[in-house]
Amino acid sequence: QRKGILDLFAAIPAVVKRVKNVRFLLAGQDNSHHDGFQQREGMDYPTYFARRYGEYGSHVRFLGRVSDEELNGLYRSCDLFVAPSLYESFGLIYLEAMNYAKPVIGCRSGGVPEVVEEGVTSLLVEPHSPDALADALVTLLQSPRRLREMGLAGRQRLLERFTYLEMARRFAQAYRQVITKKQE
Repeated sequence: QRKGILDLFAAIPAVVKRVKNVRFLLAGQDNSHHDGFQQREGMDYPTYFARRYGEYGSHVRFLGRVSDEELNGLYRSCDLFVAPSLYESFGLIYLEAMNYAKPVIGCRSGGVPEVVEEGVTSLLVEPHSPDALADALVTLLQSPRRLREMGLAGRQRLLERFTYLEMARRFAQAYRQVITKKQE
């Protein structure tokens, strides 16, 4: 639930009604057993989606856990990446998508706003806002040019700020500042 899966489920009908050929490929382990959802609802996430939003099932595919190679293929082939996580400490999943020049949609929470540049590399919505999430998805899906521009801007941001070399340089700079302050 922390990953915002229920908000995504709730957004899907509105997106499908406005973008007929959309498909959602949901990759990742079903954590419904670990997060208490299965105990509370008596079913896993795919079953919940099928029962609650069954008429939209042809637009959604649950892939489960995928290998790194499969994940890379998904990033390469998708139009955009959406993860309406309620909390991400850093947002590595967004950087992974940006590495493939894919625009991202997420929530204004945790470390996400630090990783992406809202309106340039991504669209962000408030947590627990399936209507806003649907609007963001439709906005990008209906604008191939904006998809491409945001994706390229995300890739550029990644290269400028989040490569291993750049991160090491920034950490070293931060350490130097701390050491300098202690010596004063």
